[in-house]
Amino acid sequence: MSNFTEVASPEHFQELLSKDLNRVSVLNFWAPWAEPCAAFNKAVEQEAKQFPSALFLNIEAENLADISESFDIEAVPSFLLLRI
Repeated sequence: MSNFTEVASPEHFQELLSKDLNRVSVLNFWAPWAEPCAAFNKAVEQEAKQFPSALFLNIEAENLADISESFDIEAVPSFLLLRI
């Protein structure tokens, strides 16, 4: 499994996070209409290659509003580091 994943649903998000609770997770909230997100998404994908021990999750902020709201995301791109 790649350490760079596009989150498909809130259930998918929970499944990915629960697989390895000791792993650092990098959450990238983005939107297709926000121009800065395209460049930022490419940079995040490159960082995933540099740090294979971390889990990088791409989260489309508007389509996955439940996840975005749970982290108080109000603008994109937004980037969070998570260690559970």
